Amino acid sequence: TIESVKTKEDREKLDTFYYKDLFPRWEEYFRINHIVCGTIDDFPKNERQPLNQIGIKSLCAVPIYTPYGLWGFIGFNSYHKKKEWSYDEEAILKVAAHVTGAGIYQWGLRNNENEILQKSCLNF
Repeated sequence: TIESVKTKEDREKLDTFYYKDLFPRWEEYFRINHIVCGTIDDFPKNERQPLNQIGIKSLCAVPIYTPYGLWGFIGFNSYHKKKEWSYDEEAILKVAAHVTGAGIYQWGLRNNENEILQKSCLNF
């Protein structure tokens, strides 16, 4: 939970981190619809330091797609222990990402915001 992040500054870093700057590998994975999942020990050395800095021990992140392309990602972090994510947990996150992408697309249709949605996917 966010309460387990060490300090207010750490929480602010978590709220504002731009993953492309710190984790360019993630975008490569997301663009081919792969997930980023594991303990930080499984991650490349350059990714471990920023994750350690905010107290993350393991994470699972899944891309969110709309019909226009990659929109973002949904993920869960473990701050208390190094957790191996199960197949079922990964599957649940994939379903949540799919439903979120469909909801974002439907929002765009209802609000005549498809052009903005399309641009946000191109800029992701």
